[in-house]
Amino acid sequence: MTNESLELEKVFLPFSENELPSSFLNPFPTLNRLRQTTPIRYDETRQCWDIFGYQEIMQILKAPECFSSVVPGKFENSLSLPESILELDPPQHTKLRKIAGKAFAPAALSQLEAKIASIANELIDRVVQRGEMDFVADFANPLPVIVISEMLGVEQNDRALFKHWSDTMVKSPADASPESLERLHTEQLQARRELEAYFQKVIELRRSDPQEDLISQIVHAEVDGETLTFNQIVEFCILLLVAGNETTTNLFGNFVRLLTERSELQPAVSGNPERLKTMIEETLRFYSPVQALLRYTKQDIDLQGCHLKKDDVLVLWLTSANRDPAVFDRPDELDIDRSPNPHVAFGFGIHFCLGAMLSRMEAQIALDIVMRRLCNIRLAPGAALTPIPSTFFFGLQALPIEFDPENGL
Repeated sequence: MTNESLELEKVFLPFSENELPSSFLNPFPTLNRLRQTTPIRYDETRQCWDIFGYQEIMQILKAPECFSSVVPGKFENSLSLPESILELDPPQHTKLRKIAGKAFAPAALSQLEAKIASIANELIDRVVQRGEMDFVADFANPLPVIVISEMLGVEQNDRALFKHWSDTMVKSPADASPESLERLHTEQLQARRELEAYFQKVIELRRSDPQEDLISQIVHAEVDGETLTFNQIVEFCILLLVAGNETTTNLFGNFVRLLTERSELQPAVSGNPERLKTMIEETLRFYSPVQALLRYTKQDIDLQGCHLKKDDVLVLWLTSANRDPAVFDRPDELDIDRSPNPHVAFGFGIHFCLGAMLSRMEAQIALDIVMRRLCNIRLAPGAALTPIPSTFFFGLQALPIEFDPENGL
């Protein structure tokens, strides 16, 4: 493998101002300072443009004709998803979006409500008598994996494998050394090959014997008389796996982290669906599960006084935009009644997160059950928060908590 093939992976390094481990738990002071001083800047080490301001990020997301999602050919050896809906522009993107959108339409998702509630209650049943749990391991990790696995039609025994592959795909390199980049590339390439082999078997089975699951729908779906190619189906399944559980897992963990940091919120939100809904939205803004998106310039272009060249890499820091004082009053304060709340935690425009409605629905149902059944949630004594090892995702590897069971039982 050549150094050039790892060039895109450098984008996922922490930028130099955020190298301390503590910055992964609280990157916001650094992001605020960079947004104020250099809302757009080029990072020589990571070979990309960082975009920190809300206005600038929205300008990019609203102009896919200038800022592409397609990875430029010079990065052809990187671990991109070349036939994924995430990395396509219209008209190919529009076709895949139509097919995928059917599975995420409100009518289709409403059929999952009872199942999500059942899974949430089952997970709480396992720990409620103990008065303690690792919220990430015991709840935030398994619930989204179970939901997306059942949607896809994955066997129950394979869910742990799914989580391992998903976690590996979103890891960031530990440092900028060639050894670290090579090691991560090897790990992710192995995970990707295993995912492709797994889905290849499932897709072949669903072609000949369709089931009541999402993979069967995707395999046999048509738009304008065309079905998806095998590679498109595989890429879509991989995207659903990674995006479908990492984002929601982090949303769950970040929400409960806030409950431990602000204990007065628990009685204010518990049993109040409308306030729970607004706190979920504020969690998405305040502790955004996805920190950044990538875009690529389609031609030389000037942006806010900076000259960008064709095929330059842009990192759009959503988590910075979500704290831009030009848009949000008191942006560094958590306001569970904030309205309006035009955060961009799920992106914006043609690539607005396809699973946003599912993630919100899972959160509304599952976190309501958590708050009804667990009282006085608090961080376990002596527990230290450990961030996930990812630059682009914001969440916790573990969240040890204690609680009082419902009704003192």
